[in-house]
Amino acid sequence: MTKLSDRVAALTGSDREVDHDIYEAITGKCSHRHIMTIDGDGDCWSEVCSRCCEEEPDHVTRAYTGSIDAAMTLVPEGREAEILIEAINSNRETDWTKALPRYVASAALKARGL
Repeated sequence: MTKLSDRVAALTGSDREVDHDIYEAITGKCSHRHIMTIDGDGDCWSEVCSRCCEEEPDHVTRAYTGSIDAAMTLVPEGREAEILIEAINSNRETDWTKALPRYVASAALKARGL
């Protein structure tokens, strides 16, 4: 099975499905990626996660692969400089700043053994 850090490193852009996988790997919780809207009694609707059956989930998965702020939340405490240096040295993209969140996320996941 491919490590999550390798999957992130192989991306060519942000990916919401991978963002959900990251959230679930880090927290051990359902990311509620499978939301269904259910007609209650004809005049109300409710949202239910079809995976964990939680009603009205309030969690929103962060854009770890598309936002530097979200990617930095994955960095283990005290390892910020190390992770940023690895991400910067690995990033060979033409649009360097747009790719940086993916490289930070990949390096942070690798540091966590994911």
